[in-house]
This record gives sequence, C-alpha cells and structure tokens, in this order.
Amino acid sequence: MTEFQSGALKTALLQKIKEVALKIFLIDSQHQYESISIKSVNEQFEIEKPLIYKEVSKLIMTKTLKAKIDAKSQTIALDHTSSNVGTIPTTDRGEIEFL
Repeated sequence: MTEFQSGALKTALLQKIKEVALKIFLIDSQHQYESISIKSVNEQFEIEKPLIYKEVSKLIMTKTLKAKIDAKSQTIALDHTSSNVGTIPTTDRGEIEFL
C-alpha cells in the first residue's frame, strides 16, 4: 500500500486527523481553560492559523463550543457562564410531572 506511505492521500489523511484532534481537544478542555492561545494550538497541532480559525468558528456556530475568538490577542476565549441556571431540567420527566 504505497499510496499511504507518501503522496497526496497521506497528506490529506494526516491533515484530517489533526483537524479532528483539534476539535476533540477544544471540546474536551473547554471547561478547564479560560482561554487558549492560537499560537500554542498552531504549534501543538501543526495546523495553519487560518484553518484553526475556521474550525473554531464552525464549533462556535454549531454551539458545540461556547467561546469567542479574540483576533487582536489571537486567543480563543472560552465562555464558562451557564445559561440554564435556575431552570428545570426538561429531560427529567418525573420532575416535570411533580410540578
């Protein structure tokens, strides 16, 4: 399987793996950090900055990641405020029927 050892296919697969690893890192660590430097993400995952902005923007738009991109300081500011404080969990049917 020489196509996996070198060439465009290997490069494309490696790039996709890096993108998925970045998404997993951001989703899993969003509650551990207040902000993440774009530069550190660039160095850690070896992904170009425009692609980092693109992937983070997608996660924000789909509401998978509660964050803002600060282009001036080149950081991802993670939002830790909870919008469901004081609300009743709608998935707990017993709680709803009790009311």
